[in-house]
Parts: sequence; C-alpha cells; structure tokens
Amino acid sequence: MSIKRKVTKKEFLIGKRIYLRPFSKNDLSYVQKWSNDPEIRKLTGEVAPMKRAEAEKSYKSSALTRSVYGLQ
Repeated sequence: MSIKRKVTKKEFLIGKRIYLRPFSKNDLSYVQKWSNDPEIRKLTGEVAPMKRAEAEKSYKSSALTRSVYGLQ
C-alpha cells in the first residue's frame, strides 16, 4: 500500500506510519500538555512543568534559530 500526498518544501518525512512536519505555533498547546506530563518529562529531560508563556518564548527562539519538526 503506498501513501500518496502532495509534498511541499516544508514537509520532511512521510511514511506509512509517520508524518514528520515543521513545528508550528498551533502545536504549542501539545508542547505544553506534554511538558506538563511527568512521564514524558522523564524521557525529554524537562525538569519542571511549562506555562503557556514559556512555551511561546521557547517557540519564538527556536523558530528563529533552527528548524524544528514535530510528529503528526
């Protein structure tokens, strides 16, 4: 079974079970939710829960300095 999609310059990886795409500001609610989950923090190295303002600050700084991708 092949997956057919129109690939844009911003897409990075599309497979049968994964779609890796550029991180967007719309993802901040997920980032905040995940960074506030103690089990996920153990895996990512986050020490403390993240407030929305901190998520936005992190997004702004990372968006300006490097490419950031998220799983969908």
